[in-house]
Amino acid sequence: MNKKKLKLEKKKRKSKIKQMSLIEKGKILAWRQLKKPLTHKEIALRLKRSRGTISYFLSKVKKTGQLKRKVGTGRKTKTTKKKDCQIVNEFKKNPFITVKKVKNKLNLNLGESTIRRRLRQARFFNYKKRNRL
Repeated sequence: MNKKKLKLEKKKRKSKIKQMSLIEKGKILAWRQLKKPLTHKEIALRLKRSRGTISYFLSKVKKTGQLKRKVGTGRKTKTTKKKDCQIVNEFKKNPFITVKKVKNKLNLNLGESTIRRRLRQARFFNYKKRNRL
């Protein structure tokens, strides 16, 4: 590829993508196993990822032999299972209570959005019945 094309491709790559999908990982491995394998740079341009991401992924696969992330990676939750149950039970007792009141009643050092998230994860949805005419 010529230098002008490379510069244009780099400009297009500025989207924020968090994790690689299994399809992308499979493509990388397939392109590396061709008779004439693609370079890390060429793969990066095709997938619109950085060269470092491709290199890091290939070294990880070579080291561990696995495509998926390790179990337990990611951010730890701020609440325990017990606290989650307490939050859900409060809403089961009184479905019309506000999140702010539950936060104060249980003396939680959490944001209100975290409490709402725990309710969604417990599949606890509070809907009001609509009056239809």
